[in-house]
Amino acid sequence: MSNRCRIAKISTVDGCAHEMQKLYRRARREEMDLDRAKSLIYILKQISSLIMDSDIERRLEALEERV
Repeated sequence: MSNRCRIAKISTVDGCAHEMQKLYRRARREEMDLDRAKSLIYILKQISSLIMDSDIERRLEALEERV
């Protein structure tokens, strides 16, 4: 039996936050190495920043088309 956990599709900031929370809980329960959890949370933070930037860019383009 595999000890792998389910990896959700991360396409929203909320999705990133949910994954970060899962990693935090696993690290707190000592089910995961803290350094590994930190690395994955850092990556998720970068992904969430890209999602936010992309959303802002889309909104700005929509506003510019209206003007």
